[in-house]
Amino acid sequence: MKTFTHILKHLLMILVLTFCFCTVAHAEVYWFELNTSYSNNKESATLTAEDSSGRTVWTYRSGAYPAGELSNFSLILKDYYVYLVENGAIKSFDFYTGRVKWTNYDFQGSPASGCYTFSSSGKLYISGYYGPDLFVVDTDGRTLCRVNELAPGSYWPDGMWWSGGDNLSVHYYSNSKTFTFNVLNYFGRKDGIY
Repeated sequence: MKTFTHILKHLLMILVLTFCFCTVAHAEVYWFELNTSYSNNKESATLTAEDSSGRTVWTYRSGAYPAGELSNFSLILKDYYVYLVENGAIKSFDFYTGRVKWTNYDFQGSPASGCYTFSSSGKLYISGYYGPDLFVVDTDGRTLCRVNELAPGSYWPDGMWWSGGDNLSVHYYSNSKTFTFNVLNYFGRKDGIY
C-alpha cells in the first residue's frame, strides 16, 4: 500500500509540474513590430513577433500595394488579439504561430491611427480615414456592422473609446468634435453588436 501511495504522489507531482510548465510556456510575452517599405510606388509590410529574449518567433510578409496618401497597413494589438489592416482588409493572426486565422475584406478603409477599441466581448470597433466611420467585426471575422458616416460634417476620425456603459465616443480631427452614442440604442437591437 505504501508503494502505491508513493507512486501516486509522484504521478500527481509530475502532472502538476507538467501543468505549470505548460502554463508558463503559454504565458510568454511577445513584442510585435510592423515595418513598412516602399519600392516602385508600392508599399509592403513585414510583421514580426519576438519573444522576451529577442528571438524571432514568427514573421508575416504582406503583398505589395499601390502607395498613396495614407498607409495601407496598421497593426492592432490587445491582449492575445493580433490584427493587421492590410490594403482595406482586416487579418487576424494566431498570437503564438502567426498563422492567419481569418481575413475580412468588408472594411475597405484606410486605418485611422489609434482609432479603434474593443468591446468587453472582444469585438473590434474601428474607424477609417475617408470611411467607414464605424466598422465592427467579431472574433471569428464576421462583419457585424459598417457605418459610412456617424456624424455628418465630421471627418478624419482620430480617436475612439468607451465613455461609460454602452456609450462609444469617436473624435474627429476635422472639427475637433466628439460624437458619443449608445451602441445598443443606435443600432436598435441587442443581438451581440456589443
